[in-house]
Amino acid sequence: MKRYLPHIQILLAGSLWGLIGIFNRNLYAIGLSSASVVAVRNIGGFIVLAAVLFILDRSVFHIKPRHLPYFFGTGIISILLFTLCYFTCQQLSSLAVAAILLYTAPAFVVVLSAVLFKDKLTKGKLIALVLAFLGCTFVSGFGAAISPSPC
Repeated sequence: MKRYLPHIQILLAGSLWGLIGIFNRNLYAIGLSSASVVAVRNIGGFIVLAAVLFILDRSVFHIKPRHLPYFFGTGIISILLFTLCYFTCQQLSSLAVAAILLYTAPAFVVVLSAVLFKDKLTKGKLIALVLAFLGCTFVSGFGAAISPSPC
């Protein structure tokens, strides 16, 4: 069982991440905005994580002052912007479209790595980019708007 625990945890995390849209829809229905949901999620997550770490391993709270800009930039700013964009997308479109757009992030990493860092675009990466783009078009319903209905 111990051997499969990481796999189970990954599946559980993915399942919970997938359910976040359902909870968000309920929060939008009671009148919360995307920004409010982001605030509730991030502040609530921070409190729970801080409490757990305070009990289990207080050493994580000892940080070097020179690391603060990295924590601020990659932690606070990126998480806030990411969740705000993702939750706004969930509010404005279907959960399927929001999810498929979320999973285009690796495609952007591949393209930006090639442009900014001169990373090599291999055949496999190009195939993955094309498949990601096709997946986005299928989920978005783009093809349905221009093709005749089968009915």
